[in-house]
Amino acid sequence: MDIKFTQTGKYLIAAGSEREGGSDNFNPVLYISVLEDKVWATHYPMQGRYPREEDAAAAAFHYAIQIITRQRKDVKQPEYIGRPTN
Repeated sequence: MDIKFTQTGKYLIAAGSEREGGSDNFNPVLYISVLEDKVWATHYPMQGRYPREEDAAAAAFHYAIQIITRQRKDVKQPEYIGRPTN
């Protein structure tokens, strides 16, 4: 698994790729953390197969930007996932 970290505003984005077994393709990997809540990061499962790890990482980062800019209405924002209930 290869992951790069980027901070944008109050979010820390970990986007990258992983290759399963002997596959020639790479799957995107995405985690988003809210910086004021440093105890957790939300894993966003992604589907897709890309021939290069850079392409998979770019897809993950693009998805992260869509999530935090609220372009994706079907995905919960990181603030509302995994937050302690106390």
